[in-house]
Amino acid sequence: STVSLLCPNILPEPSYIAWFKQINGSLPLCIVTQFVNKKQWDSIYFNGFKKDHMEMSANKTFSSLKIVNVDVSDSGMFYCGSFLTNYMKFHNKTQLVVVNGNTLTLILSGLVLLPTVFAIVVLIRMKERNKQKGM
Repeated sequence: STVSLLCPNILPEPSYIAWFKQINGSLPLCIVTQFVNKKQWDSIYFNGFKKDHMEMSANKTFSSLKIVNVDVSDSGMFYCGSFLTNYMKFHNKTQLVVVNGNTLTLILSGLVLLPTVFAIVVLIRMKERNKQKGM
């Protein structure tokens, strides 16, 4: 099967977008990077990752990493980020879990998932307090 991981890009200027893979808390390895501006540039692959298995595309709005023929060895935490002038800014992380050839993708974005869970917990507690006051 094929999996596509998405990442929003916040690019105030042309920059490099990169994807990283981390396994079991080890140092993240750079998979691929691409320069993004008005022109579409070729991706550069690192650390033994290859275009026929992991294909990156990017523009000023978002970046994607498509993994073809997903395997258990593809499991791990994936990060995307932009190289700005003197530093790297990470935008998203995604935990990919592949079990016996079946793929589960868990989006663990601090920008989307955690605030949503927090809001739900707050709303449930507010509802419980209102019930207690009404008794």
